[in-house]
Amino acid sequence: MVSGALNDDSSAFFRVGGYTKNSDGLIDNVFLDEPADYFSEDSVFAQLEFDLTDDTSLNLRGRYTTSDAGFAYYQGVTEDSAEDFDIGTS
Repeated sequence: MVSGALNDDSSAFFRVGGYTKNSDGLIDNVFLDEPADYFSEDSVFAQLEFDLTDDTSLNLRGRYTTSDAGFAYYQGVTEDSAEDFDIGTS
């Protein structure tokens, strides 16, 4: 992340950053011979802030994210459903 003042009187500021996350997952799809629960995400974000008066500031924010993922296998399990293997996954 990079941030700083845009002018000499420090009434305008910027911040720019980004990240990337990747995982091969934990489960292999042996039928397709590929990861089943992989995850990939890239994101960049920026912010501009302007102090207009002592009581007023303007803050502009933006973000762009792309992601690709395989099967999400997370499912809430209760005591009653712990042995029910017909529960759909989200």
